[in-house]
Amino acid sequence: MLLACALKFLKDEQAAYDAVIATFEMAMHKIKTSLPSNVGGWLYTITRNNCLAEIAAQKVFNENHSLEIADDQNLDAEETFMLLRKAIDELPENQKKCIVYFYLEKLSYLEIQYLTMLTYKQVKSNIQNGKRNLKINLLKLLRDE
Repeated sequence: MLLACALKFLKDEQAAYDAVIATFEMAMHKIKTSLPSNVGGWLYTITRNNCLAEIAAQKVFNENHSLEIADDQNLDAEETFMLLRKAIDELPENQKKCIVYFYLEKLSYLEIQYLTMLTYKQVKSNIQNGKRNLKINLLKLLRDE
């Protein structure tokens, strides 16, 4: 039921699996404070909210946004790549690892968690903060050129 819910929202099997795992991680923390009367409905609500949050985060940062900014500056592909690489290199180490693993190597949150020894929430946070900082770094580099 939870996987079907996540697939309905995310339309990506790996992202749906990650959302279901995140649901159970959140449930394990929340259940310590209160026991829900309808566990199935409660888990479904957590899953739905996780999926909606993920969709909102993806809308905030379009993967191609950095390339669109570079296109506005009339940069060729090699200049764009070098600019992106420099902007990524300026990120804090954990953010850099998570961004590279997630966007360039197309790894799931769980795979990144395993490789970096970070918690699921830390991986998610590093990706979200890394996206924001990458945009800031890229805009700063474009202004400096």
